Amino acid sequence: MLSFFPEAAPKKISPNLAAMRCGTCSPMSTGTTRTSPSAPCAARIGNAVKAFLSLPVEHEPGTHFATTAPPAYMLSTIVQKLTGQTLLDY
Repeated sequence: MLSFFPEAAPKKISPNLAAMRCGTCSPMSTGTTRTSPSAPCAARIGNAVKAFLSLPVEHEPGTHFATTAPPAYMLSTIVQKLTGQTLLDY
């Protein structure tokens, strides 16, 4: 994931965040269990990608399922970045 968004990477990258791959987003097994940082933190960040990458990755990616929306959003953002189109247009 980080290779798609190096500009949004946190200063300190945990081993679990470094191990996160696109393939763990679709089955919602990124290792994060939170949907977003606290509201004040997200407002301060002002960027959904940066907010997602700042979440703690409590579990090794691929080992823990959690139904959260951010992994799906991250996949759509990658599609948009690679194709130059929104997911809906693609």
